[in-house]
Amino acid sequence: MRIKLNSLEDTKDLAIKIADLVKDKAGTVIFLIGDLGTGKTTFAKFFAERFNASAKSPTFGLVNIYEGSKTIYHLDLYRLNDYYEALNIGIEEILDNSSIKLIEWPEILEGEEHDAEIVFSREGEDRYIDISGKLFEGRKLC
Repeated sequence: MRIKLNSLEDTKDLAIKIADLVKDKAGTVIFLIGDLGTGKTTFAKFFAERFNASAKSPTFGLVNIYEGSKTIYHLDLYRLNDYYEALNIGIEEILDNSSIKLIEWPEILEGEEHDAEIVFSREGEDRYIDISGKLFEGRKLC
């Protein structure tokens, strides 16, 4: 499903809708995919706020944990080269716990189970997201 984001408010509204979908689904894993500056971290911030948690850019920390009404792990794997480096940060334990996981730059986790992929992109001045995965099956978000 492709959605055009016309404003920051659209991003916030979509993040809230997706957060509401996962609020009762322990262990949800969402892959956030897209180039730098396409809105992944902004989405994560709004998503975390839905659970009364304060999010920040994970760029300087590979793993940030946001505590609110739910625990959210926000991972930025941009600086990792391969799955073995992910093992060193405890990726297996993180993926196995009951928290919600938002994972930026998940390409090195190829083959790992996840509930959704949200792909962020820009075409000129326009921003889009493409969403897929079992989390969204049979659901309309806009």
